[in-house]
Amino acid sequence: MCPRKPEEVSVTVKKVVYSLVALVIVAGLIGAGFATGYWFAKAKTPAPIPGVTQNDDLDLVERVIKIVEDEYVEETSRSALIKGAAAGVIEALNDPYSHYLPKKSFEKVEEETHGFYSGIGIYIGKKNSHPIVQSVIERTPAFRAGLQAGDVILSVDGTSTMGKSIDDVSSMIRGKEGTKVTLELGREGKDKPFKVTIVREQIKIPNVESKMVDASIGYVRIRGFNASTSVDVEKELIALRKKGARAFVIDLRNNPGGLLDQAIELASMFIEKGRIVSVKGRSRQEEVYNAFRVTRSGGELTLFKEPVVILVNGGSASASEIFSGALKDHKRAKLVGEKTFGKGNVQDVIKMPNGDGVLITIATYYTPNGVSIHKRGIKPDIEVKMDGSIEPASPQDIQLKKAIEVLKAKMK
Repeated sequence: MCPRKPEEVSVTVKKVVYSLVALVIVAGLIGAGFATGYWFAKAKTPAPIPGVTQNDDLDLVERVIKIVEDEYVEETSRSALIKGAAAGVIEALNDPYSHYLPKKSFEKVEEETHGFYSGIGIYIGKKNSHPIVQSVIERTPAFRAGLQAGDVILSVDGTSTMGKSIDDVSSMIRGKEGTKVTLELGREGKDKPFKVTIVREQIKIPNVESKMVDASIGYVRIRGFNASTSVDVEKELIALRKKGARAFVIDLRNNPGGLLDQAIELASMFIEKGRIVSVKGRSRQEEVYNAFRVTRSGGELTLFKEPVVILVNGGSASASEIFSGALKDHKRAKLVGEKTFGKGNVQDVIKMPNGDGVLITIATYYTPNGVSIHKRGIKPDIEVKMDGSIEPASPQDIQLKKAIEVLKAKMK
């Protein structure tokens, strides 16, 4: 899913390029006396727990759960405590891309992979421990409200997002179609936070669209890497060829990524042979993915040899960066726009027997030249800055104009 996790999780199912408990016991204030409201009694040593080795790490967790069950002022659910413990194991990694997903949240991830949900139309990431708008889907409530990549989400309906996971913030923002949600945002260049109230809609996650932007140049906009992306793009490129396209602009701006295999398959349509990406993890051998011509279903990929320019910006992440990095390293395309997001690790989503899911970072990916772009991003060959509120492919799109100019010069 290459984050997302996105209200719109910037993660996806399979390999994606989209809490032991954080049970903290407050011990404190010994000697402060009865006036503090604490009741001091002789410290108790819990009895040994059958089947659990004394001093075993799991013994600690089991003992804390037993203490809560026996001593906490309100009755608790053991299953809820165990779930909290499982979530705490993942959250203890302090990795913004690894999460324990309750069943409903896991279903939202599946919704995104299948292409629709009810929300406002943004993908959420994290930067400096704060939830941020990673990218905005065009023609959605969020886009119409003027949200931009990089906006910091300070609160949702008056509830602070401080300390909350991406999944928590996503759940706060999503909701029933037709209902309202108010976001408090911080934006670079603005002195004070501001609030925006948005009406939720049924969001169909857009995938691919195309058109001719010049008599000989075709334009393809890819908004996400879901299960059908490579097939959809191949169809659009072939159709553009028939209309007279002799060069292509591939627009990956505000594309938060998605499935790793889709990025590899798409890159294989432009790179005849050689490395597309390599993946290295702590406990696994390096996996190298090379360009291929025949798909798993036995079909043959079309090879496009026309000149290519790829449009990127700060919202281009994960699978978008894998595709862009591969074509750039192979000198197969020029990158125009702004530096990409810098999400250079891969996640697996593992479904649990109870319907919950574990989203966990398993590896870092490297471009064909062996470069990790994690937290650094990819610099474009030609930098062109543009106001994030301008809709791509509109008359004001100066990045697209530059791409067309580059391709015309190359075709001459």
